[in-house]
Amino acid sequence: MATPTPAPAPAPAEEFTLFPQLPLDLRRTIWQQCWPRRVMELDATHPVEVETYSELFRTSLLNMRPPVITRVCRESRDVAFENTGVVKDDNDLNAPRWSSRTALWHHWFNPATDIVHLNWGPPYNADFDNTGNPIPFFLWEAAKGKAASLTADLLYPFHDFFFFFFFFF
Repeated sequence: MATPTPAPAPAPAEEFTLFPQLPLDLRRTIWQQCWPRRVMELDATHPVEVETYSELFRTSLLNMRPPVITRVCRESRDVAFENTGVVKDDNDLNAPRWSSRTALWHHWFNPATDIVHLNWGPPYNADFDNTGNPIPFFLWEAAKGKAASLTADLLYPFHDFFFFFFFFF
């Protein structure tokens, strides 16, 4: 008795034409799951401290832009604009103020998914004009996101001369 040969697998679909027929709440849930998880950088990396500065800066600029989901269709755009948008200056008078020549402004931000990140470190003070303290500003902004991260130099000065001298001489 001969074994039957399996039928060839169908080619993957290029489009899902039944999507518009799904219930609205299911479609909206699918659009919400399409939302990218991103890092919102409050400032650019230091060009001297980071050798890959130009690549990182380009990534920082791309992360500031509205995600593609805002341009797929009207329904996806509506879902995208519900709880997200461009971060502008905080009108709250209690908000800490900080500005720097490395600061990045007008990010696209989703508080439910995005991580707030601060690249600033002690060497920035010598190289760039800063106004205010970045730490309270960072904490204020970080409270709005899903999570927060910062450069390790803020927690421990890796380039500290005394640390270097003590351990290597």
